[in-house]
Amino acid sequence: RYNSVFLDINYRTENPHMVSLISDLIYDGKLCPNLDSEYYKVPKGMRKKLFPGNSIEIIDTSDITDPHTRMETEINSTYYNLTEAMLSIKKVLDLLDEGAELNNICIITPYKAHAEKIKELFLTHSKYFTENNQGLGQFINKNIYTIDSFQGREQDIVIINWVRSNYGLPGSPTKTGFLRDFRRVNVALSRAKKRLILVGDFETLTQSDNMRARYIFSKLKTIKEEEKIVL
Repeated sequence: RYNSVFLDINYRTENPHMVSLISDLIYDGKLCPNLDSEYYKVPKGMRKKLFPGNSIEIIDTSDITDPHTRMETEINSTYYNLTEAMLSIKKVLDLLDEGAELNNICIITPYKAHAEKIKELFLTHSKYFTENNQGLGQFINKNIYTIDSFQGREQDIVIINWVRSNYGLPGSPTKTGFLRDFRRVNVALSRAKKRLILVGDFETLTQSDNMRARYIFSKLKTIKEEEKIVL
């Protein structure tokens, strides 16, 4: 029998704004940023530029009025979401326009079918990546993962596609599959070093048939309205 030890310092995520988010969502506020990270080594005047307060972005597909447009597709007991995949390609292009490097971006998702769909769509839309053509093939092969296969890894900018988008009778719970395991959600949220972008149907996610998942995604949905104080 082994004793479990809670590691209360996050050594992966360099941006303390994101550490604060993970701490509140998963660890009841007990997780602390690493005071030896790059954030605390740079002069205070440079921190806002290198580690912006808006380091967590929510792209909520439930803002799309027609639920059929944003809905998941099931294939061989796994799922993909065409809308989320296309929004992710657009987001990568936006990040490149902002000066990000393609090899510093990755996309993760709970479902293998969705990861394969994203790869397929990047190839289909490769003409929009003419300035990064040589790096696009490597990006497709090395920077698109399922959440489970991304364990132990990290990246400067992480885009998460949650995929699930389904509706039953009014007021009835939605199906969120893998996301019922909050440990998978924790793995996904804690992979980004500097910036985290969440793409999903938060109307579905906040009505999950699992109460822990429902709580986590309800908190995430309100993130734009909450300001975290970071010293």
